[in-house]
Amino acid sequence: MKDKILSKIKTAKSFRIFLIVLAVLCFLSMIIIPMLDIDYMGIYFVLFFALVISGYVYLISFQPIVKSAKCIEIAGLENTVDDIPANPTLPKSKIYCGSKAFFSKKPFTIIPYSEIAWVYMQVNKAYGITVAKQVHIYCRNGKHFILRADVEEIKWLLENCLLKFNPNIIIGYGFEQKKQYKAVKNTYKNQF
Repeated sequence: MKDKILSKIKTAKSFRIFLIVLAVLCFLSMIIIPMLDIDYMGIYFVLFFALVISGYVYLISFQPIVKSAKCIEIAGLENTVDDIPANPTLPKSKIYCGSKAFFSKKPFTIIPYSEIAWVYMQVNKAYGITVAKQVHIYCRNGKHFILRADVEEIKWLLENCLLKFNPNIIIGYGFEQKKQYKAVKNTYKNQF
């Protein structure tokens, strides 16, 4: 699993470079093409469309793993992915639980247990019908992750992994939980 995660991080870095090059090409085309007296609207449209689509793909596919990798690197917990199993611990949610962190495929994210500060479930309804269930995870450093997961599996994850390794996790959503999380985040920021 570690190789798969590292490969995704490497691909994300390459894709980010591609996005930067594409943005520079868009900018340069706005300057150079009018000087050449070429019908430039089609070229602008193609480059801009490619930039928008590529940016969207990056945000959906690669940004969560880059954000979690940065979080792990800052905390100095690079070895947390060493023992994540190849088979999912929670198959419906596609979550793989290791001894120090868990890995989620939806989105592609790694979160160390020790860095989690606040967890709550959000249920989205339309006309009284449940449309989506999301788990919001806030880390001590202020990073926010949204997982799409099964309610029963998240309860199991909380009881057997998260609270076991980090008993100070704030659970639930409300004014008091927001206040507690703000205090945790401020304490963390004051350490650095």
